[in-house]
Amino acid sequence: MAYYNNPAEFKPSQETLLQWLKTRKSDNDVKPGFFETIDFTKDQSWTIIAILIELAALFFTLYGGLSKYQINGKISTLITAGVIVVLFIAFDIIGVLLHSNDKKERVINKNRLKLIKNPVVREGLIEKINTNTPREIIGFFLFLVSAMLKIFAITQFIVSGKGSIPLVLILTLFYLVVVYIHTSHTAYWLAEIKRRRLTSNDYKMWVNDLQNNIPSEHSVISPSVIQFNSLAPMGKEQFQNGRQSVMFINKVQKEDESVEFNYELKSTGVLTDDDIVILTAFFKSEFKRPLINACIEMQLNQIGQVID
Repeated sequence: MAYYNNPAEFKPSQETLLQWLKTRKSDNDVKPGFFETIDFTKDQSWTIIAILIELAALFFTLYGGLSKYQINGKISTLITAGVIVVLFIAFDIIGVLLHSNDKKERVINKNRLKLIKNPVVREGLIEKINTNTPREIIGFFLFLVSAMLKIFAITQFIVSGKGSIPLVLILTLFYLVVVYIHTSHTAYWLAEIKRRRLTSNDYKMWVNDLQNNIPSEHSVISPSVIQFNSLAPMGKEQFQNGRQSVMFINKVQKEDESVEFNYELKSTGVLTDDDIVILTAFFKSEFKRPLINACIEMQLNQIGQVID
């Protein structure tokens, strides 16, 4: 899948690449989950459902507040309805932003874990990966508060008394679904929307710089390079596939008489997860794993992360 045109000449900004880490990824051992987006249409569909339910809450709250105001004549009724609407919209927006903010760190840590051998560092990374951050917890709490506000508003302004009990149960079910959608789909959808916008802006800037003969920060000047070793040989001196290449450097006889093969991986432009899948498909499993690790290290370098 091509995420943008001219990948051998154009590169998105660091901001765009970091934003890309927040989109939905494959659960695939070959794909590190850095530069790819999957199930965008699915996340979009679920988000639209949530938005429709949210709009229903907004309409019923404002309509109910206006109806009660026409009956009792109290301006405070209208103000209360308006404040509730502002609050639950704000809580949803802030909740999505907080709940999704640390996704990129989790992606980085999962891949650092594949490369780092120090047991103390690994233990710290595992703890970070498996622990919900304070921002994620607060974001989820805001979703729940927003849901309770909607249920309260609709039952107070539309239905009251004994008739409100079945409605409360139905609304609770609906807004629990909304909470699920916001935590599992909305953030991914919004992240990809922003990633596309940032990429488009970067690309327009690059084209404008080229047209005006101005050096562009978005131009690929030189390939990314990583050297790595493998206990299994590649089977050839050099391999080229599109923008990526693997070149044999030398082999080293170790003290235990085993042989280690040294290679150089190059990528012209950003090394996407799809590039990795295509590249590694040409090799046997013994060589594939070290090559994948080299690809992960290259992707980390491309977002400014260095493995010691």
